[in-house]
Amino acid sequence: MGNDTPAIRRTFRICIDVEADIQAEPEKVPGDYQEQVRFHQALIQRLLEHPAQLERLLSIYAIHSLKNAGQILREKYVQPYSEQQLLQSIIGTLEPAARQHFTEEFEDNVSVYLFNGCQANIKQVNMTTIEQEA
Repeated sequence: MGNDTPAIRRTFRICIDVEADIQAEPEKVPGDYQEQVRFHQALIQRLLEHPAQLERLLSIYAIHSLKNAGQILREKYVQPYSEQQLLQSIIGTLEPAARQHFTEEFEDNVSVYLFNGCQANIKQVNMTTIEQEA
C-alpha cells in the first residue's frame, strides 16, 4: 500500500449560505449625518448602476465572512471534543510501544498525541448568488 493510498476516506459536504448586505443608511459617525446619508445613498445608487461591480463587492464581503465559519462548525459539530481528546481515547487503547510511538512527552508532564496520517483537501468550491436583491 503506497503512502498516497487512503485506508479510510470520508467526503464531507459543508454548505454555508452567506448573506452580504449593504446597509440602507450609514453608521452614525461624528459630523453632518444628513450629508453622510446623502453620500451613502449616492454610492448605493452608483453600485446599483454597475451590477457586475456590486456583485464582486458583495462576493468579497461574503468570502471575508467565511473566516468565522470554521469556528461555528467546530462549535456545532465537534465540541466538546478536541483532536487531542479524541486521539488520546484511541491511542490509549494501543499496545505500549504503539502508544509511545504516537505520544510526545514534554518536561512538564504534558503528553501530546501526534498522528500525521490524516489530511483533508478541499475538492470543490463553488459560489452562486441565491437571490439578487433584498
